[in-house]
Amino acid sequence: MSQTLGANFTGNMQMAQNQWNQQFANPVSNPTNPNPYDFNWDSQTINPYIQGGGDITNPYQYGGNQRSFLQDQGIYVQGLTDEELAFLPSMDRLNTAYDRMNTNVGMARTGLGFNMDAQQLAGQQNLLNMTGGQGLASVGGFGGRSSANMMSNVANQGQAYRSGLNQQMAGFQSDILGMQYDFQDAQSNYQDALTTALGNIAASGETDLEVSTNAGAFVDESSNTDFAPPAGSSIYNYNGNEYGNINGQWKPKREWLSALENHPLTQPPTNASPEFVYQQLTGG
Repeated sequence: MSQTLGANFTGNMQMAQNQWNQQFANPVSNPTNPNPYDFNWDSQTINPYIQGGGDITNPYQYGGNQRSFLQDQGIYVQGLTDEELAFLPSMDRLNTAYDRMNTNVGMARTGLGFNMDAQQLAGQQNLLNMTGGQGLASVGGFGGRSSANMMSNVANQGQAYRSGLNQQMAGFQSDILGMQYDFQDAQSNYQDALTTALGNIAASGETDLEVSTNAGAFVDESSNTDFAPPAGSSIYNYNGNEYGNINGQWKPKREWLSALENHPLTQPPTNASPEFVYQQLTGG
């Protein structure tokens, strides 16, 4: 009898533990954290906990380079001087949000470990209470209705343990997702701050800054094998960018406009714009 009851209770506890293992199969996802206030959130640790919303990217990988961060968001920048960089919000803002998220997640992870231990201890204590503190070995003397009641109570304790553990896991996942979404909001706010600063610099009219959402906007692709302007043409659109042919040489329009700033027609007394000269030389 005692072996049957022990197997029943142990089986329920093992079933709950198996649920945990199946939910978080990665071995580094063990809820016990040796340092409750330090947690390294990366693709090998925290991302297995995330059930939605996408994985987290460590902002430290950009080395404080705002342009690299923007490029990963699909925004490409060229012509930004070191002096103008000083007016952009620092990456420290995003790094700080990331560090705070890591600390919160480490504390939640440690709390989950404590809660799991407490659930197990409570189940064991309840089992001892049912047997007058003597454990399952004392159950052998019970029979009839007493035995049936004891088996039912043990099964109920196992079910309570499993339910409690499921609640703890669900609460932990909810906490993790909340922290993840908070960081994503911080990331979006930082991107907004960056693009606003770039807009202010561009609005000054005294800058070579260029911004595009086209990955090839600032790349000369005229040497590509499929770059094939029609014969006799002097303007050609390729991968969303305009190329011009001046004196037999193909270049992106933006490069020609920069080069034509020193063209004789843009100097006194004519003072023509680089755009005007470009149109004249390409027949645009």
